[in-house]
Amino acid sequence: MHSIVPFGAAMSAEVFASALDVSRETLGRDAVERLSIYADALRTWQARINLVSNNSLADLWRRHFLD
Repeated sequence: MHSIVPFGAAMSAEVFASALDVSRETLGRDAVERLSIYADALRTWQARINLVSNNSLADLWRRHFLD
């Protein structure tokens, strides 16, 4: 599952959705959209509050959502 994007390359929302081995009913389009909104909020608030490692911001989809 994690091998779709080489380690070191950032995973996009589209690759994230295709990497999961779940049905479309389980991970609907709205779920990826909601995670995208959350990712944007996380990046915004990270500048003010240390929520995650700064090194992991470039690869949020793999480091924080895929798990």
